[in-house]
Order: sequence, then C-alpha cells, then structure tokens
Amino acid sequence: MIIWAIIPAHNEELVISQTIRSLQNQTVKPQRIIVIVDNCSDLTEKVARFERAETFVTKNNKHKKAGAYNQFLQSVGRHEVDFLLLMDADTILAKNAIEVGIEHFQDQRVAAVCSKAGVQELQGHHNFFEKFIYRLQKIEYGLYDSQRIETYDHIKVVHGMAALHRWRCLKEAGLFNEDCITEDYYLTLIYKKLGYLVVPELKMKAWTSVPVNALELCNQRIRWNRGGIDALRELGWNKGTYKDILMHIWGNFVNIVLFYVYIRWISYMIDIERYQITYHWLILFIIIFYLYDRIYRIRKYVDNMEKKDWFIVFSLIPEMIYGQLQTTILYISYVKSLMKTNKNW
Repeated sequence: MIIWAIIPAHNEELVISQTIRSLQNQTVKPQRIIVIVDNCSDLTEKVARFERAETFVTKNNKHKKAGAYNQFLQSVGRHEVDFLLLMDADTILAKNAIEVGIEHFQDQRVAAVCSKAGVQELQGHHNFFEKFIYRLQKIEYGLYDSQRIETYDHIKVVHGMAALHRWRCLKEAGLFNEDCITEDYYLTLIYKKLGYLVVPELKMKAWTSVPVNALELCNQRIRWNRGGIDALRELGWNKGTYKDILMHIWGNFVNIVLFYVYIRWISYMIDIERYQITYHWLILFIIIFYLYDRIYRIRKYVDNMEKKDWFIVFSLIPEMIYGQLQTTILYISYVKSLMKTNKNW
C-alpha cells in the first residue's frame, strides 16, 4: 500500500512547517510528502526542503489550487501510488489520521475519505470582533461535522482541508476541474456521478486556520457558495447532483416558510397599539428544543468549548444573525452565478 501526501502551497512559509511535521508524525506514514510550490514569492520552498519534504514547482499556473494539483498529478503514473492524502498548507493532522482514514478503502466502492473539520486555536493579538467571528466559526465547523454523520452515505463535499483519495478513482474522474473555484466540491460530484462512495471519518481529525476578518469571511463564503452553484449548473441533473439540487430547492422553501413564521411571530408577540409583549407556550417549547439539540451536538462535536463560546450559544441572537448573514451570502452567490460575474478567488 503506497500513500503519498500532497500539499499545494502559495506563500505559506509561516505555516508549512507544522503541516509537514504533522505528516511526519503519523502512525501510518506516507512514503512521500510533496509540497507543490505554486507561484510563491516567499521562502515556502526553502522551508519545505528544510523540513525534509519534496518540492514540485509549478510553471505558469493560472488556475490556483486545481491547476497546481493537476500539474503535479499529470506526471504521476497510474500504478505509482495507491492513495493520495491531499491537504491544505495551513492544516495539521492528528497522529492517527491516516491510520483511521485508510481503513475505509477496504470497501472498493469508496473513492475518498475526508477528515473531521476542526479549527486551530486563535494565535496572536485580535480585537473583540475578530475573536467573536472566530468563535462563531468554531461552533459552525463542529455542527457541520454532526450533519455529515447524519448523512454518512451522502456527504456534500470531500473538503480540501484534508482527505484521502484512491488514485485510480481520481484518475478516472479526470483530476481537478480548473474552471470551478470549488474544485473539491466538483470532484465530489464527479465521484458520485461515477457511482463511487465518499465518506467522512470523524476520528481522522484535522484543524485548519479560519479568517477572522469579516470581509475575508464573506468573500470566502461567497466563493464556496458560488463555486458549488456553478458546479451544479454545469453538471446538471444526474445521480451525483440530484440530491444537492433538491437540497437547494428545499432550503429555499424552508427559508421562505421560516421568514413568514418569523414575521407572524413578531406581529403576535408585539402589540403595537397596547405596547405589550405577548408570549406563547409553543414559542418557548421551540426555543427549548432548539437549545437542547444545539447543546447535544456542540458537546459531542466541538472541541475545547469555553465559557464565551457557550455564552454565544445560549444568547441565541449572535447565531441567528450569523445564520441570516449566511443566507444573504447564499442569495448573493445565486445572483453572481446566474449573472456569470467574474470568479474572484
């Protein structure tokens, strides 16, 4: 069994060492660790070599991560390697990540296994608002993992943070689509279209850095949503995409219903003429059930919850506002996709 770890890196001199070391410390070690040096103007290549990793320098790559991956993978023979661990340069792995992930490939139908999506501890000095954005994402990533367990045989995306791929399946899928800005999601849809399984492994833990600047966060989420919508529009209705298309339809229906219920709830609670606020037992029941479900999932899937994190959960309002922001970003992404605006990285 031959396993290679491949890390595309663009100006990652500050974080690439910890990523390489987390691979070198694996209980099941990859035979090769290759850092793809993509349009770097810093010391990424020298740092990678210092950490005893191999390097591959891209040439005239204009297609970001997908292009970097493809330039290297096109040089790999069909039988040189069995499995590829593809991961971001700002990600670190638990020591047993490869060991627990590789077990899934005993099922020949499995094309890829993706890790648990954790966030690294916040480093350096940050203001209150930046810390607040970080905590919201910390909770969000854990809840995302809980949803992936509930849809074990239909995870939405084999994310680029850290995932094991069967090489022959990746070759059959045609490698990465260089025109899609969410190349990992597009590849996932192709795997499904070909009839392969893609599965999560929550014991395969990985932690990545997240943006704490509000504008960077919004741009990241618009990119993710826009890329996903573009991929579904391009591939159309097939056995790999139909569930995701139906989820978009269902999600929009639910948003409309929830907006209607919210307006009716506000109009019921607040009597403008009498300046009174009215409560109903059903509303209280919904809030209690929501909190119970939230607390159960967070305790099970979010690591290192602190008092300030729990304050965000129990106060409800911050996550409600964050949810509305994400909904707004989704609709902005719909418009950008339909209008075919420029795809910004």
